[in-house]
Amino acid sequence: MKICGLIFVGYVWLLAGCGMRSHKISQARHIPATDRVSTALLDPKWTEVKYTCVSDEPIPICDVQLPPEEREEWELTLDAVIQMTLERSQVIRDIGGAVVSDPESVSTAFDPVIVKTDPQLGVQAALSDFDAQLASSLLYGRTEQTLNNTIEGQGTRDPRVNYGLFDVSVSKITRNGTQLKLGNLTDFDRNNSPLNRFSQSYTGGFQGEIRHPLKQGAGRAFNQIAGPGSTPGNYRGVRIAQINTRIEITDFKAAVRDLLLNVERAYWELSLSYRNLEAKVQGRDAALATWRIVQARLETGDADGAEEALARERYYAWVTEVENAFVGRADGLAASNAAQDSSVRFDTGLLAAERRLRFLIGIPFYDGKLIRPIDATIQSEVIFDRPSSLAFALQNNIELQSQKLNITKHECELVAARNFLQPQVDLIGRYRMHGFGEELFGSTNEANSGAYSDLLRGDLQDWAVGLEWKSPVGFRRGHSAVRNAQFQLMREKAIYFEQERQIAIELDAAFAEQQRAFATSGINQDRVDAARQRVAAVREKYQVVDFPLEFVNIAIQRAVEAETALARSQVEHSIAVALVHYARGTYLTYLDVFYQSNAIDPVPTCQLASEITSVQITESISTDEGDSLTH
Repeated sequence: MKICGLIFVGYVWLLAGCGMRSHKISQARHIPATDRVSTALLDPKWTEVKYTCVSDEPIPICDVQLPPEEREEWELTLDAVIQMTLERSQVIRDIGGAVVSDPESVSTAFDPVIVKTDPQLGVQAALSDFDAQLASSLLYGRTEQTLNNTIEGQGTRDPRVNYGLFDVSVSKITRNGTQLKLGNLTDFDRNNSPLNRFSQSYTGGFQGEIRHPLKQGAGRAFNQIAGPGSTPGNYRGVRIAQINTRIEITDFKAAVRDLLLNVERAYWELSLSYRNLEAKVQGRDAALATWRIVQARLETGDADGAEEALARERYYAWVTEVENAFVGRADGLAASNAAQDSSVRFDTGLLAAERRLRFLIGIPFYDGKLIRPIDATIQSEVIFDRPSSLAFALQNNIELQSQKLNITKHECELVAARNFLQPQVDLIGRYRMHGFGEELFGSTNEANSGAYSDLLRGDLQDWAVGLEWKSPVGFRRGHSAVRNAQFQLMREKAIYFEQERQIAIELDAAFAEQQRAFATSGINQDRVDAARQRVAAVREKYQVVDFPLEFVNIAIQRAVEAETALARSQVEHSIAVALVHYARGTYLTYLDVFYQSNAIDPVPTCQLASEITSVQITESISTDEGDSLTH
């Protein structure tokens, strides 16, 4: 009896000896700028495939499955884990394994720069439409013919012609859509016609052209949205490219946020796995001590074989529990959706939880170390102001920011689509100053001595000014483009309003989950106290009366379950606080993680903003079937 009592006293002492460490203030971290990453791609070393998790030397078996007491503990704070994850996350890892099954859907740190530098739809591609274009041609040749009459051959039946042509020009499209062109044309001709004034002649001159749109294609806003030479529904201007880049950056930030939430969840699940393993080890040791006591009583005749078999069975049951709590079951890297609930898993085992955390961080699986979380869970109640939290959520939610950019994009497209309802009216002007002479260069004192000396005399000048009109009858395609843009904009706004509604619901659910987790933490603390008192009461009874062995085993089982439930509720409360920040849109700020990149361009400009704010959507748009959609 006394020996068993001492065992229970020691067990109670083990349960009471579990302590908590204080939470440390995190330091600011920054996600590296993606443009800096893109410059590294020019280095040949980036073309080499490196397997960071694979060693050239074989891994010793002892390093793969070392017992916990022989593996070196690697104590890590949550701050250190977050920092390591950011340093190793060029590819945003997903516990679902999408990088293998669907690599195209995986987010990477290169995606924003890839979108920005797209040679077809990127920002630089859109800006290239406004670049000056230099064109030049040089041609020299000879023609020989035999004709039936001298009139066609200009006085000869056997015309022989040597000719040359040199043309150079520079053209540019301005931001307002005006087309400018300046060029030089030099022509050489030598033939055997007897009607010629000179046996050879040169013609040279400079000419300029301007075409300015007055209706369709006019305005800085249209050309920055749709781009020069665009067609209805095909808008590839610089503003659309900038918005697409910002949308991609926003999607990348959302992927980083989800990754860090999964990392934090895995960190706390590993912490819970340690506490669960410690509780199971205490239960196993208590069951072993009980079995030894029963064996001693069996030798003295105070116990029978049934009690000894029961004590032995309970010991081996606890050995199985310890093995499962340490190694776990093979379930891959599966886990619950981190953004939906704060429930945690500890039944997969400590090694499985540590393997999942290593995968999310991006470090090798086998290095002879065992990660041990040392941050304490959040013990005190965290109180959020609900009205301000909703305002934060509607302002800072990354999905809402992305949807706002989509709305801005479709507002821009509607501005461009309405431009195609106007006729194409262009103001055109041409001016040419040229000269004619026997030589290429000559004297300005003598007429027609040289082409360019004659040009300087200013005797030959051509010019033309006018209007050019072109428009389809009925503007069928333009009206279709406007209707399509209106429907697209209405769709994006409807999605935005529904997103706001869902975010408000998710925020309320996150508050409820946080309150539940904090309440259960206090309740489970009372449960642990009651379980310990029960262990003490069983010890006293076992010392004075013939107490059934089943009650001893039940007391141990209940005490272990209470300790595990307390640890689980405390971890769930820490995760619930993170989920509240997730719903408020402040999770990255909560972790002191910021994004910096020069891939972000200001959009839209003040001029473009004035155009967008004037967009009015038809209150009711009729469909071909007679239905109507009300805005």
